[in-house]
Amino acid sequence: MCAQFTTLKFKDVDIKQICCEKVKMGKEFVPLLKYGKGLILCVQAPWIKMKQYGIPPGEELSNGVKNEYYTGEDSRLSVRFPVHPDCCITLNNDGDTIETNSEEIQVYTNFLQGLDAHIKTPEFMTAADIDNDDKEKYVSIYRKPAKSKKNTNNDKEKYYSIKTKLDTDGYDTEAKKIKTIFELFDKDINQYKIVNANNKYITLAEIENTLKYNSEVCPIFQLVKIWTQSTGAWGVTLKLKRLRIKNPVYAEQYDAIFLDDNIEPVVLPPKPQQQATAKKIVQVDDSDDDSDTKESDDEPVKVTASKTKVIDSDSDEEPVKPKKATTVVDSDSDEDVKSKKVVKNPVKASTKTKKSNV
Repeated sequence: MCAQFTTLKFKDVDIKQICCEKVKMGKEFVPLLKYGKGLILCVQAPWIKMKQYGIPPGEELSNGVKNEYYTGEDSRLSVRFPVHPDCCITLNNDGDTIETNSEEIQVYTNFLQGLDAHIKTPEFMTAADIDNDDKEKYVSIYRKPAKSKKNTNNDKEKYYSIKTKLDTDGYDTEAKKIKTIFELFDKDINQYKIVNANNKYITLAEIENTLKYNSEVCPIFQLVKIWTQSTGAWGVTLKLKRLRIKNPVYAEQYDAIFLDDNIEPVVLPPKPQQQATAKKIVQVDDSDDDSDTKESDDEPVKVTASKTKVIDSDSDEEPVKPKKATTVVDSDSDEDVKSKKVVKNPVKASTKTKKSNV
């Protein structure tokens, strides 16, 4: 029997209806998150401006410097979204986006905090087989920004955030294919177009070219399961199922030409403005796969790293600078730990964005 999905706006989710149900997968029981009578819950977040975060950077940073915390493409299979009033976007009556300190972002923040509080209740922890002694080792969905070691007056404020994993096929790192659906607004046709519609999958390079710095986005993420780590850390795996994107529009490109003395100046007429109202196109992808990865925690498209000895394939840990000593790898964790280093290099034009399946 196929699992049934339901997609709700964050304001319509009854947090008390979220429960943990152990499902046998192979030889193990996995603590999956369900909603109501066994439904799989996908949550539609509010519109957000990507002033910070995104996907972790690759092997080389935007300034050409080698990313010493890069451990492979598998470490980039996630997207983080800022949660802050300055990043809240609403639509006016004409369908144009405007930036505002909307009350909606506070409602969203309350939802995330309420979700964290619900998961830490004794009833939920018992259902997930979490020891009460590990209650304070819970890694929150609503995440506090890591502190920079450089305390200067020019330090930019870091925003709270949530981290979501990209939806992927395949278990092997090399075989993973990203199937999160990306919808990009096309102002010429006044519609959203699916970027990865033809071949179903999308590459990290294509995501970097699609998800820009200052992009306005609306994510849909799935509450997948409870992850645990041998250190006692535990938390919730969120999977990015779909992302709607409106990229910033800058001045129209115009190729200037030299004018001879006997030629009148040419004035080009402005292009007619189009209404920015978008049209819905398809429903949410109902895949139940799961894949987690490491996290970036800095300015847009930058990454931070943290010290840890145990890394789980479902882990949310920061990328760790490679050392000579061999690390021990576990198989079911999603931990987020303190930042080791922050690499700052704001990107204005584009966001250089930077594992078991359920």
